[in-house]
Amino acid sequence: TIPARSRTTVRLREAVPVGAVGLTLSASGNVLVELTGHAAGRSRPLGHSARAHGQAGRHWVFADLEASGEVEEILTLANPSDADGAVRIDFLGAGGLLGSETVALPRQAVRVLRVPDAIVRTQQGPTARRALSAQVMSLSDVSVVPSRLGVWRRGGSGQPTGSAASEGQAGAAPRWHFAYGSRDGGRDAAWVRIANPAETPTTVKTTFHLDDGDTWTDERTVMPRGSARIPVPVGAGPWFIEVDGGGTGIVAERATQPAATLDGHSVSGAPALERHWGFAEGRQGAHGELTFDTLFVMANPTTEKVRVLATFLPEGEAPTVGCLEAGPRSRLVIRASRYPALEGRAFATLLQTSAPVVVERVTRFASSRGQGVHAAVGLPL
Repeated sequence: TIPARSRTTVRLREAVPVGAVGLTLSASGNVLVELTGHAAGRSRPLGHSARAHGQAGRHWVFADLEASGEVEEILTLANPSDADGAVRIDFLGAGGLLGSETVALPRQAVRVLRVPDAIVRTQQGPTARRALSAQVMSLSDVSVVPSRLGVWRRGGSGQPTGSAASEGQAGAAPRWHFAYGSRDGGRDAAWVRIANPAETPTTVKTTFHLDDGDTWTDERTVMPRGSARIPVPVGAGPWFIEVDGGGTGIVAERATQPAATLDGHSVSGAPALERHWGFAEGRQGAHGELTFDTLFVMANPTTEKVRVLATFLPEGEAPTVGCLEAGPRSRLVIRASRYPALEGRAFATLLQTSAPVVVERVTRFASSRGQGVHAAVGLPL
């Protein structure tokens, strides 16, 4: 039982056997669910977070994937229905369709697909590094749920050096929004990846709004059933991002690769600005071997000030409330560390605003061996 205006944690290692599993959660009321993993790691802390889908679907798009010897890129496909099904996965590259693979999905079963192996099977090789997108389409009336996990193994040791997860998007949209982003000198790379699942080319305009009021714009054509990567120049940031598909439905994700002592992450954008956002996950202070610092970044693209009501729901504790304000066309950073009641706690967060905005949660976690980070756009309420 989850009390009203609170949150709870279900530890999968205590509830399910080791291995790839799909999860279906049913509740008597509306709830927010996120799947999060953290580990101290041998060389550095690792972690990732992804939102749960409210329902299964027949069409999904993942904008940011990579097929290389350095990245173990995995798609997990779950069929929660009582009927057997199958999906076709189209791999989208810079020049258009790279190839397709069909995967049978027995009822109430899970299949795990390694992306580099699938690329080789489509006879599109090679195994050299290749960035791409993918769309997953059910070949019947059976609805499915996919997820993506990427694990970096760099430096020749074979040990994980970074991880990122994403839940995919149930279809495309003409515009996408991100609240958080920066690229400092310690990052190997940061980018926005665009997937165009349509049968026609489209011109995509990506605008980075810097905190100093300046903007940086990229405009390019994305091929039919193609993918494009927009790199972020060193020193550009912090910023919030707007991606305009020129009226064509596209999907956008923002990603960073891990640097020497810092984990990477991947984030699906928000297809619309909203007034109410929710986050199931949040941690502050020491938790086991890791120390967490959580912040929420809100982008206000309007020309007016925006009032913000932040309600934090610590696990097993009374809610904590904060009232803030964001200036026009700017970002607001809400740090959990400014609220003493959240120290050493796990918590959920609800944000209400006076105008439509986009909000992301950024969680940094550290051990003596380095620092990890993951981020997520909130769930509209």
